[in-house]
Amino acid sequence: MDDESTPLAVPRREVLQTLGLGGLGAAGLAAVGATLPPSAAAGDGAGIVGVWRLDVRRPTGAVHAVYDVFLRDGLVMQVTSLRQREDLGIGVWEQVGEDRYAVLFERFVYGEDGQVQYRRVIEDEATVTGDTIELQGPATTYDLAGNLVDSYVSTITGTRLRPRR
Repeated sequence: MDDESTPLAVPRREVLQTLGLGGLGAAGLAAVGATLPPSAAAGDGAGIVGVWRLDVRRPTGAVHAVYDVFLRDGLVMQVTSLRQREDLGIGVWEQVGEDRYAVLFERFVYGEDGQVQYRRVIEDEATVTGDTIELQGPATTYDLAGNLVDSYVSTITGTRLRPRR
């Protein structure tokens, strides 16, 4: 930790173990939210740090929902509504401008038989304005041998989750 005074309710290692065992369901989101300092969880001047509910629009026009969790240490986790086909996404982010961020994460994509079939790499550029976020970038899919299968650009918009006051 770079700041000993940072209020962390759950160690990062424990969060990652929880995610590896059971995915990022409601309990996982609660655990990750518990790791955020109060100001970041509420979004008060937190930039990208916090939990976001996003709508992903693919070039085909199809839209699906995801939740992204951005932690202060540069870790990002994503759970998708496409759970039967795609796994938890995990990656990193860094600030590249006053309200701009570079985001890179990966996830597994499963075949009809439930076995890992592909690896998807998503590279987004994000702009945060208060409690809204816009992301855009390529999603590139590779087979398990590393061969390019598909690539497309999604447009993503969303809002920060905040507790009701």
